[in-house]
Amino acid sequence: MDKCLRTHNIRRLADCLNRYLALLYLPKAEQRIDPESWSQLNWLDSEDATGETYRYAVVGHGVGRTPARPVQQNVNFYEQVNELHRLAHLLWGGYSAHLGEYENWQIEYMEAMDTAGY
Repeated sequence: MDKCLRTHNIRRLADCLNRYLALLYLPKAEQRIDPESWSQLNWLDSEDATGETYRYAVVGHGVGRTPARPVQQNVNFYEQVNELHRLAHLLWGGYSAHLGEYENWQIEYMEAMDTAGY
């Protein structure tokens, strides 16, 4: 597994996805996460850069433990979760379709190479 996938950091995961998309033979506009989705991912990363803020009340160990959300904010959680759900659906459905198609091409290529005796 690619090391860049072994993280909860949204920014790193999105950067990794962009690198993978750039390797595929796709129209230029589809080789990057679209700007609206990128904006949502940046927001989520700014809220939870470590991937721990929404999972734990405190982060860190020992004397370095701190509240995960030291400044409480009132937000429209329902709206934000719906936006993130739409984004997750787009990322999973849209980009995974491209990656799945690329995987199928690779499988066909390897089968053709095996059949040809390479």
